Amino acid sequence: MTIENFTKKLQNRLSGILPGEEAHKELAPEGRYAFKSEEKDEQVKSAVLILLFQKDDKILIPFIQKTIYPGIHSGQVSLPGGKAEKYDKDIIQTALRETEEEIGIQRETIKVIGKLSPLYIPVSNFEVNTIIGYIDYLPKFILNESEVAKLFFIDIQEFKTVKTITRQVNVRNKTFNAPFFIFNETEIWGATAMILNELKFVLK
Repeated sequence: MTIENFTKKLQNRLSGILPGEEAHKELAPEGRYAFKSEEKDEQVKSAVLILLFQKDDKILIPFIQKTIYPGIHSGQVSLPGGKAEKYDKDIIQTALRETEEEIGIQRETIKVIGKLSPLYIPVSNFEVNTIIGYIDYLPKFILNESEVAKLFFIDIQEFKTVKTITRQVNVRNKTFNAPFFIFNETEIWGATAMILNELKFVLK
């Protein structure tokens, strides 16, 4: 299947009713709401991008591992993205800008096909908006080494057989169980896993 055919079908599915909270709950950590009430402060708008591209007969999604820094999400695996800035026209532009800044894909070459459901992250008070887009060429990635420690890829077909495990994690001196996706040897948990579970629902 070509990237154009695949994304056309996906776009149709994204235009319908999204699974949202139903999908998010399946991969939500036990301690998800142990940190902060959603009602305390105005939520910080942010966006990530699920970027699809084709290599040979595979349709791939790039993921980043964040660098180590004094912050909550230090060293975690995530999608390219970040906080909305005042000069962003909208949340889509936030996702495209952050993707260009972090992994070097020029924003004007990305064709946006839709969005997943917004997801609130209590520990950082962020509302994450997931944008889905694709490029019709084989990319050359340029990593922002101050933000990105590693880049790796997941084949969209892996979502059919992806395994999950549950184990303990510790965040801000709180220990709780959290489900993880296991893609080959890469473990993904938290908000990124919840986002990917909604994509998995949509792909079904």
